[in-house]
Amino acid sequence: KNSTTFLRGDNTFAEAGGGSLVKLASTTLSSASAGIAFNSTYVNSTYDNYYLFINGILPVTDNADIGVYASIDNGSNFATIVSGNHYLQLNGTGNGWQHSQNAHYVAHDCSNVAGEIKVSGYAIVENINDTTAWKAIFGKGITQNSGTKTNDYSYVTLSTVSTTSAINYLMVKSNNGNLQGFGTVTLYGVEK
Repeated sequence: KNSTTFLRGDNTFAEAGGGSLVKLASTTLSSASAGIAFNSTYVNSTYDNYYLFINGILPVTDNADIGVYASIDNGSNFATIVSGNHYLQLNGTGNGWQHSQNAHYVAHDCSNVAGEIKVSGYAIVENINDTTAWKAIFGKGITQNSGTKTNDYSYVTLSTVSTTSAINYLMVKSNNGNLQGFGTVTLYGVEK
């Protein structure tokens, strides 16, 4: 069923028209890691739609991008993703569009210094079990820019996962090097 998620006054999530969010797993980093992955134990036919909440992570490598990656073979290979985003400088006038990206990037050009803000955001992965069409990922993110360490940027990202096979693995990782040893990623399934 189609529904819209909204945040209620008591800070719990509810679905207009039915389903609710079910917390499936949460990982908090305590040391540098290649990424945070959720395999077919969590990403399977039980749910068609998933939410990933990303809170306070940073790349080890300055100027890296933090992305959501998807796999149809439980992490052996990543599926092709075609993505674009709109970015907006929060404390200035920088803004624009990026297109033809190769991952669902939550944030680009991230600072590796824990300054004003760390990378946080979310991604909604839809229709992972549909074997007749490509999948969709929508999301938002925020980061401190790597260049000046004083500019903060927000991103709205839209992506397609170019496969008609079911997705059974999701990973949040940097496109260059590891994630630092802090921050949390939480996975929710949306009840059918």
